[in-house]
Amino acid sequence: MQAIGTILIVAIAAGALLWLGTWSRRDDRGYLATQLRYQPLSLIVALVALLAGWLLVPSGPKVLAVGDMSAPTSGLGWLGVGEGDSWASVGLTFLVIMTIVTAIVVWFQVGRGCTAAAILKALPVAVALSIVNAFVEEAIFRVVLAHGLANFWSATAIAITSAIVFGLPHWFGTPARVAGVLLAGFMGWFLMLSVLQTGGIGWAWSIHVVQDVVIIALLIARDRPARLQVQSLA
Repeated sequence: MQAIGTILIVAIAAGALLWLGTWSRRDDRGYLATQLRYQPLSLIVALVALLAGWLLVPSGPKVLAVGDMSAPTSGLGWLGVGEGDSWASVGLTFLVIMTIVTAIVVWFQVGRGCTAAAILKALPVAVALSIVNAFVEEAIFRVVLAHGLANFWSATAIAITSAIVFGLPHWFGTPARVAGVLLAGFMGWFLMLSVLQTGGIGWAWSIHVVQDVVIIALLIARDRPARLQVQSLA
């Protein structure tokens, strides 16, 4: 029952994030305005989910920590990672690879036409929003799941569950549709393994923040010229 309860908490929190995303876009004030509405409320959802998860399974592992970022890896052989390789090198390698893949996919979906100047100008705000957004999603889709399921399920089953519950909502995200689901699904699986094997969200949060910086900076940069054009016509 505790495992089912944990999944329900995550599902409800995921549904709340989707609803908040729709609510925050209720008028045409631009992407940045949407995020400034969404992020504070999403943080509340994450904190409530964490509290609910800890109350449901008091004895679960406390992975809301940095963890041992040099811990040995396991179960990543199909990715060319040797058994026992350090997460210090594996995490950094996949941070770079995931960032490149994310940048390419997001560029072709929403970024074409963005200027370098607009992207650079968007970076400071993108970093701040990414820090919050990555924490929210890691708290819900990794910390709550790992805490609530580690005593009952295998690491493989937990990682697959994280891939599913994190990947499916990204049908409506950025990147979107099939590409979004596949990229987020892989990320959910990989980051959950990092949490379980290092005992914390150090690598998961770091990798997630960098992906979000790329996505959010491009979305702000894409939106800015359109907003300026509208304002000039007003």
